Amino acid sequence: MCLAHQGFRPIPAGQQVAGFGEQDLTCLGEFRAAPAAVEQPRAEVPLEFPDALAQRWLRDAQPFGGPAEMPLLGDHDEVAEFAQGVHPATISVSIWPGRWIGLGRPGRCRVSLSGMRDSTFPGTGPTRRALLGAGAAAATALLAACASGGPAPGPATTPGVTLSWWGNNGWEIRAGARTVLIDPWLTRFKTGTYTPQGADPRSPLSVDTALIDSYLDSGRLRADHILVTHGHYDHLTDVPYLAQRTGATVLGTETHLTLMAALGAPENQLALVTGGEELDFDGYSIRVLRSLHSEIGPRTQIPYPGTRPGYPATKPPRPEVISDLVEGGTLAYQVTVGATSVLNFGGANYIESELAGLRPDVLLLPTGGARVHDYVARLLRILGHPRWVLPTHWDDFDLPLGEPARDAGGLEPLRKAVAAADPSARFRVPAHVETITF
Repeated sequence: MCLAHQGFRPIPAGQQVAGFGEQDLTCLGEFRAAPAAVEQPRAEVPLEFPDALAQRWLRDAQPFGGPAEMPLLGDHDEVAEFAQGVHPATISVSIWPGRWIGLGRPGRCRVSLSGMRDSTFPGTGPTRRALLGAGAAAATALLAACASGGPAPGPATTPGVTLSWWGNNGWEIRAGARTVLIDPWLTRFKTGTYTPQGADPRSPLSVDTALIDSYLDSGRLRADHILVTHGHYDHLTDVPYLAQRTGATVLGTETHLTLMAALGAPENQLALVTGGEELDFDGYSIRVLRSLHSEIGPRTQIPYPGTRPGYPATKPPRPEVISDLVEGGTLAYQVTVGATSVLNFGGANYIESELAGLRPDVLLLPTGGARVHDYVARLLRILGHPRWVLPTHWDDFDLPLGEPARDAGGLEPLRKAVAAADPSARFRVPAHVETITF
């Protein structure tokens, strides 16, 4: 994430990036909308990945987790045509209670869900071309689902990966008994980041060891790997203590490792990466990507820039205030568990050439990016339009982790930008420490 410091001010409205309409909200201090409570879904929500044929067209009517309707077929007066003269089935549809997931191009369908009135609404339904190759039995089942509110639930599938959001850009990715953490920062000490004055660069660093211990000792939090995207305080401060407690291997650039060693991280657990690494472990793999940090202000500057070379031969004095933790290069990470891949960016910027050929299922996308050309739409195109987009780096982290997440001002612009760039993408807003199963 971009960090604010004194001297950065909001971008005049006339200088905002066309097509996004907001300042770089990931870059702190550039825009400070009044925080607002965000409606968030309950925890432990299963998210299904259907078969390969259907998944490119599946879409969710209400990504925020409320009751939703989604049509499966075209106009009801064309239904008979679809069910006749078709070939063996190659289409599958997954329906969760109270939620419709359809495939195909936009169409209309009249359906009735239990306890809800009949309604006609736009959505998606398979075209004649989509249904060619589907058996009569499959087509009949689709029609029945459209008319009756969905088929009986099938057997449960084994989840490939679970995600938990620990606020800011902190993510926990679990693959069976193995766990990867990205930028975990539970302490969330106050800096004034989202005040009109911005973050005070002299804010002292601190680690709430009691809070971290409570999560570790309860088994709620664990780690085999910790991935650091860059060196700023809201990404790196808690990592040395977490490494001590968990024994996790920590990946980062030379600067990140230098800073963490100065903060007391066990040096035999620190692993240098520079981008380009593809690493296989028991149950998961990690791909390291060179990336870019957000840039803010009229001169597009990175707050607290710089590097701290020399690791492991030399260590700087122990960092004491937030400005001591410099950016030190920015990385992105793709973690793959089975057939499911999760791509995380720690700042609202990226290197397009690094992303060629990547097709993540889940994109963890920071708010902001106002200074980045076509930030959201270009990224979604490069990545082949990921099925799921989860916002990251969007909450006011002056507030404790135990309180509901509050939007720092960039969540709604990001949601609108994703919807405009790819209406089929499922935009899912997590709650603090919520677990989502894919």
